[in-house]
Amino acid sequence: MIAKREQVIKAMEKRGKIALLEGETPGRLCHELGTRGSLDCDEYKWWGFYTENPVVSVYHEESIDKANRMRRKKAWPVRAYDIPFWGRAEDVRKKFV
Repeated sequence: MIAKREQVIKAMEKRGKIALLEGETPGRLCHELGTRGSLDCDEYKWWGFYTENPVVSVYHEESIDKANRMRRKKAWPVRAYDIPFWGRAEDVRKKFV
């Protein structure tokens, strides 16, 4: 996510108020700010963009995403093992494990 600091603070404060009112953190608040799953509580909308270098997704158990924490997150299909800019996928993984 790329966003202005002030926007993130405002959105997180609003989410905190919603969680307090509902007595828990509703699933819709566990989405990245401004994404389709959270549009009813975020006033900022998202838009897609492309980067020059490939993006690498890292799933981990300490994520806010409940599926990650419960080890139920399904990774996207592997599209490459040798990634431009990043190198071999197995070498990238070694840096973080």
